[in-house]
Amino acid sequence: MGIEIEAAGLAAERLQAVHVEVMAAALEAIERAVARDELGVSEDFGFHRAIADATGNPQFSRFLEFLGRYIIPRQSVRVEASSARSYLETIQAEHRAIFEAIRARSVGKARRAMRRHLLRSRDRYRRLAADPSRGS
Repeated sequence: MGIEIEAAGLAAERLQAVHVEVMAAALEAIERAVARDELGVSEDFGFHRAIADATGNPQFSRFLEFLGRYIIPRQSVRVEASSARSYLETIQAEHRAIFEAIRARSVGKARRAMRRHLLRSRDRYRRLAADPSRGS
């Protein structure tokens, strides 16, 4: 969590126009995946990677790449089809909040938005993993 929270803050601080374009494209890719009723794991990872790249420090991107797409919990827990879209839209709203804070160059808001997203993701994952009816 610390790495991604700091990455969001640094991205807001060091933001360049190209970073905004890449993050916006990543958000759009997630939207398209959700519209196709897909989980969008690779697209989600692409968004987090775009934030890491925007720090200007290649170590953030290398570390994220080392962790791989396994940092995206929804790939390991199945979500019921009836609630999948709502689940993914909630995550996407959190992503948009992160993006908007970074685009506004608000270091504190970017860190808080990323922290909120990661904590909520952890809580969602725990609830899904603990519910045996969801078949993890």
